[in-house]
Amino acid sequence: MLLRLSAHYVSARFPRLKNWRGVGAYLLVATIGCSISMVSNAHSDDLAYYLPPGEVRWLGANDDEIAAAREADDDTPLRALMLYRENQQAFDRGNLLLISEIGTHPLQSAPMRHWYQGMPAYGWYTYALQSPPQGLFDVDWVGNDTQRYSAAPNIDALRDALAERITLAVEEVMQTPGPLVIVAEGVSAALVSELIQQGELAGVDALVVLGAHFPHWQLNQDLATTTARLNIPTLDLIPSVQNTWVTDAAARRQQQAQRHQHIAYRQRALQHQRLREQPRYLIHQLYGWLRSEDF
Repeated sequence: MLLRLSAHYVSARFPRLKNWRGVGAYLLVATIGCSISMVSNAHSDDLAYYLPPGEVRWLGANDDEIAAAREADDDTPLRALMLYRENQQAFDRGNLLLISEIGTHPLQSAPMRHWYQGMPAYGWYTYALQSPPQGLFDVDWVGNDTQRYSAAPNIDALRDALAERITLAVEEVMQTPGPLVIVAEGVSAALVSELIQQGELAGVDALVVLGAHFPHWQLNQDLATTTARLNIPTLDLIPSVQNTWVTDAAARRQQQAQRHQHIAYRQRALQHQRLREQPRYLIHQLYGWLRSEDF
């Protein structure tokens, strides 16, 4: 009806035009184009709305490099989002690099958000790095579902994508003096443990993992040994609400730490807290452990 009225208006306004169908088609295309532009602008506005002002740092390629790569039909260079908050004390304790779960916003989970926002009050610079955007379901974790214990999937692409981002983040963080402590969650935490143990991440002084796991039996078993072989202080936090991949392997991780004599390994089960008490509880758990390790 809108197109018909618009066509009649054009007919009355411009009597020499005779192809009303062409006018209607033009108006339809213009309307769709306007809608697409509005959706695109709305998406940009939404992204800007959720990014804290003055805390955004983009790592990797800039806008000009990305535009040049697209014009040349080359692979788009990496550009990663990292948030930053400055230490609020007169003394510096160090740098906390928080790494979100694969495919999530840097502050999407409550613990990561509370640590990012709260630890600067205790003398820490905090950085929140966005993990690779690809989802966990992009990996075939199940494999052959006719077998109870299928072969481990190839996760090299996911590991490399995360390693590339962390390398850029560490270069940025190292500009601020002080020890570097990485705090990671979920599958990201499991991948970070592997990267540190294999010597691919240098300069990390301590590691905190929150709900570290792989959604695959064999990889989860191997993760326990990987964690036990880390030669840096490690805090293994078990969330109160978590999937069975985390809870089932918790005992094995502690057992392997004892077997490999990882004396700086600590495992703690987080207790369920009321919403208003959660920030202080989580911050005290992390800060207390850091102080016990002389950070």
